Parts: sequence; C-alpha cells; structure tokens
Amino acid sequence: MKLRIFTILILFIIITVIPLRAELVFLNDGSIIEGEIVNDVKESITVKDNDNRLHEIRRINITKISQSIKSGKVYIQKRNGEGISAHIINENKTSYTLRTDLDNPDEFIIKKRDILFISGLSPSNVIGTQESSQISLTWTKPHVSVKHYKVYCSTGKNEKYKLDGITSDNSYILKNVASNKTYYIIVTSIGMDNLESPPSDELVLTTKDISFPQEAVSENKPAHNFNFIFIIKPLYVYPLGGLQDFFDYGYGATLGFSFYKFYSSSFVMSFETGYLRWREDGKNLDSHVYIVPVVFSVGYRFHFTENFSLSALVGVGKAFMSKDCYFLIMGEEKGQPVRTMFTGGMNFDYIFSENFSFLIGGDFFSIYKRDKDKIDKKYKLKNFIEGHTGIAYRVR
Repeated sequence: MKLRIFTILILFIIITVIPLRAELVFLNDGSIIEGEIVNDVKESITVKDNDNRLHEIRRINITKISQSIKSGKVYIQKRNGEGISAHIINENKTSYTLRTDLDNPDEFIIKKRDILFISGLSPSNVIGTQESSQISLTWTKPHVSVKHYKVYCSTGKNEKYKLDGITSDNSYILKNVASNKTYYIIVTSIGMDNLESPPSDELVLTTKDISFPQEAVSENKPAHNFNFIFIIKPLYVYPLGGLQDFFDYGYGATLGFSFYKFYSSSFVMSFETGYLRWREDGKNLDSHVYIVPVVFSVGYRFHFTENFSLSALVGVGKAFMSKDCYFLIMGEEKGQPVRTMFTGGMNFDYIFSENFSFLIGGDFFSIYKRDKDKIDKKYKLKNFIEGHTGIAYRVR
C-alpha cells in the first residue's frame, strides 16, 4: 500500500512539474506560439513560451498543433531541378508540409519521393585555426546565393555574441586574440532577401600561448578584412574671425579615401583633397579666389549599432591658395601661397547597403603663417568651418 502511494506521488510530481511536451501551436491568424503545453483541458490549452510566459488558447482559435519543425528555413532541391527555400512545418512518412513565411498561414506539401536533398541556409563546417594573435576561420557555403556573412564572437559560455565583422567570402580573420582564452564563434548568412539565417554550429576554440608580438605577424592579411573607402563630399564653408571681412561663405567638394581595420577595428586613417571657392555679398568673387586643401587625418570610430557609427578625426596638411586668395587671407601680395593647415572634425556614418554608406558631419580648418617681421614672431591664424554630406563606397 505504501509503495502504491509513493508511486502515485512520484507520477503526480512528474506530471505537474515537468511540461507535457514541446509543441508548436498554429493559430487561425497565421501566428505560431512555440513552447511547452503545461495544461490541456476540453476547451483550451495553456502554453508556456520560450520566455516563460503563459498563453491560454481556446481550441476554436487553433489550426493545428505540431511536434516537429526544423529550426529556420531550409533549402529543398527537387529532382526536377527546382529549388525552394521554406520552413518545414510538419512531416509524415511520405511528405513535408511547408511555409514560405512562418507568419503567413499559406502552406504547401512536397512528396518525399520528389526531393533530391535538403540542406540548411546557415553556413556549416566552421573551422578555426590559430595563427599567432589571430584566428583564421573558414566555412562551407549554403546551397543558395547570399549577399554576405556575419561573424559573431563571445569569450564566455553564457555571454552574448557580439558582431566582429562582415565578409562577402567564406573566410574571415578574427584579430587581436588573447593567449590561453576560449572563444565561442558562430557565423550567419544574409540572403538575397536581406534576411539573416539561423547561426551555424558554434565553434569553440581555446587559443595557445602567444610567444611573440603581434606586429611580427603582418603578412598575408586577407583583403576582405581590410576596409578601403572612397568618399565624395559636397560641402558648405563658413568663414570665422577676420575672414568674415572678405567672404560671406564658400562652397566646394572634396574627394578622398580612408581605411580602417588596419591597426584595429576602430582606428581610421584618411587622405583627402578638394576645391573650395569663396563668395561675397551673394556674388562670385574673381574665379581665382579658391583654396585646394590636401589633408591627412587619423581618428577613432565609435560603433553605436551595426550600421551606425561616429568618427572623430584630427589632421594636418597643406592649403594651396590662389594668389588672389592668399592676398585676401594673409594680407600680403608676395609670398608662397602654400600654407600648413590643421583640421579637426566628426562624421556620422550610416551603412545602408553592403558597400555604400551615407555620411554627414563638419570640420574646423585653421591656416597659419608665422609673421617673421614681428619681434615676437606671432602666428597669423585664419579659421573657417565647413559642413558636408557625402556618399562612401566600401571595398571590403
């Protein structure tokens, strides 16, 4: 008798504490609730979803309940040559039930005998090899066309993955890794429909001791992990201080290039030149009143999101001025119209496609000339600011 009571008690605990089964509940409106059925009565069921929230669902609102579904979309190659990307909703001995979109209730059936093979849309067979202070990654491409891949990394088993970079090839270099540290790496693909695939299987790799400096490993760096950017910027120029006595404003454009992920993922270097023309009282000055700046800058890129960042830069270069411009700015008829120029500014950058980004920002310019005729040898500073928008093209 005691044994029977003990057995009943154990069964009661199992039934009440352990969820009945894992299910996918398909509703009449096309939505799906994934979770565990924790209560099942005549008129309704109660489902605990993956966020531990309870949903009481009336049976009249349920289309069907399924116990099998493959994670994410899969690629199905049919024997007649047709290829399909879809979600497998259900499976029996002879066929699969599929949806192109999980949120759309429209379904279709494919007979198993008509299928050549089924594969996932995620990258597979991710392999990593440590090469000094970096990890070389490769993986197998899915059977469908993709725009690019995203590589995520974490250094703790329970830590959130962080995006390390994007590449259009099925290989990547994870840089600046530490000695004797475990890295958890996954890769996803971005399809032609701009949807991100489920992640690949996680690669767990523990680095060995790095016995020589990182700078010694600088050869054979892959081009896809080096970001080279061409930039064109139309701009508006506003004079400051003494320049306001001669000019109302100016306009022009610059052309340049920059690159980052050279030293680190946030370090930026750029080279820029252009043409700035001044205006006075709403009319063009003489066509020879212009400046051609040539500037080299370095800076740091702050990443707010995957697509949005802010770059702060400082630079030095030369201002090539026309003789008329030199006379107005420096107050001298003779002299070398090439003067040192210092700059500083910021750019907001938004990536709106794989290769193109939009930027908006401003810069401060200071041109100086040492006055050798004065005893105290003071510097003459001529300052102006500019605001710009622009388009950048990235070569990864």
